[in-house]
Amino acid sequence: MKKLLYTFIAFSVFLSSCSDSFLDQKSPDTLTFDNYWKDASAARKVLVSCYSELTFSSWTWGERSFIPQNYKGDDISMLPGSSDWAPLKTIGNFEYDSSNETIYYLWKKSYSCIRYANDVIARLPNIPSSAITDEERNQMMSEAYFLRGYAHMLLNLQFTNIILRDKPIASENMIQSVSSKEEAWNFIIKDLTEATKYLPVSWNDDNTGRATKGAAYGFLGKAYLFQKNYTEAIKAFKEVMKLDYTLVDDFEGLFNGTNENSKEVLFAINYTIASTGGMSSYASQSSFMATSCLKGWNMCRPSQYLIDTYLEEDATDGEYDKRLLATICFDDPKGKSTLWGKPWSGYWKPKSKKDPTIVPEVMFKKFLDTSEAISNGHSGVDVPILRYADILLMYAESLNESGGSTTEIQSSLNRVRTRAGLSNFTKSNQSELRKEIRRQRLLEFPAEGIRFPDLVRYGNVKQILTDHGHAYASLYAPKCDYYPIPSYEVSQNPKIEPTKGY
Repeated sequence: MKKLLYTFIAFSVFLSSCSDSFLDQKSPDTLTFDNYWKDASAARKVLVSCYSELTFSSWTWGERSFIPQNYKGDDISMLPGSSDWAPLKTIGNFEYDSSNETIYYLWKKSYSCIRYANDVIARLPNIPSSAITDEERNQMMSEAYFLRGYAHMLLNLQFTNIILRDKPIASENMIQSVSSKEEAWNFIIKDLTEATKYLPVSWNDDNTGRATKGAAYGFLGKAYLFQKNYTEAIKAFKEVMKLDYTLVDDFEGLFNGTNENSKEVLFAINYTIASTGGMSSYASQSSFMATSCLKGWNMCRPSQYLIDTYLEEDATDGEYDKRLLATICFDDPKGKSTLWGKPWSGYWKPKSKKDPTIVPEVMFKKFLDTSEAISNGHSGVDVPILRYADILLMYAESLNESGGSTTEIQSSLNRVRTRAGLSNFTKSNQSELRKEIRRQRLLEFPAEGIRFPDLVRYGNVKQILTDHGHAYASLYAPKCDYYPIPSYEVSQNPKIEPTKGY
């Protein structure tokens, strides 16, 4: 099911012998011998390298991917594993600067993916027709456009300004200025539109993890939504809704490795603990998310605001919102909070040898697979990036903001609520619908890198963080909506000025 990763592991030996440092002045063309681009297999291997640059292996998953995409939101609180180390703490308390290495590596990895994608887009058309079918060429071109568009989108959501790279790096185009947000979104939309043309609706098991038509349309709709182009967003989301996606009953399994590659996941970053040739592609999700009572790294926990919001929900069976028990381990007076079939309270520890007082803990269940994965730091749990629940809620939002059908808005919204065990939402006022859609986005996607970009587009971030009890709301400033361009990039590129305020 994760053959894509095995292909990368095998190919990485070849790449490691010819990889260059980030922003090296040499063109990536020089990394391969002159006749490398001779058939479909060559292009396919470079595409695998694009995917590999979206992964963060071992401990880097938490520090260089999860933290910069999640720690500024009101759904997460830092624990000592993070707050005791300045490069991580400053992300969560809004005191980071442009030299922060966590920010830099997110920037670097994204542009590495773009570099490989540009190689494919530039070289693939020149492979002779005798060595590749038209179907293969078209499909891989769309795949490269998808990966380039997605990587630029990740950068545009996280950084103040970005460089739009649409060609293989060479001496004549190495030094470029940054683009405006609008220019970046237009570029991303163009790439994702290209991606929709020839990507398949699905892949066989040997190619699980590769981009599909549904993923391209899903991210395209999201790009339009962030531009408030609701008409085009609705069109893109409708294309996804024509396909074979649905909400699955096993919500918890989406994040613990037991329900990966389900019909709810449009796109995910794949990991595996399986080894090929002595190499593997695992990350440290379980160690990072686990708290001290499980001997995890004690990095973060769900915020009290998130927990309280879950507890405010009234399920139709009189119990909790189903997502609460699947997402969080907490001090549950009903005794229903469990982990691996055992009551969560059974894992709590005394304060110390001298003080036997039991200390209740709160912990995310997302991305926890096994106790062994916690102890050895090796987790193969996939990380969903785009789920069908997101499509439904973004579709409902686009309709609501553009004055669309109340019936359709409620229908999409209530599919998400029903899966959570909640009753149908029946209010029809636009303001009430907006409030509920935003509430469901909080409850559906905590710790998935979605919350803070949502807050930014909602506006009034400081007031929201303050109202929701964010510990560092007073340190937030509007410049914190996005990260600054890394200082290393600024030092190497005379066309870029330091980000204002940093």
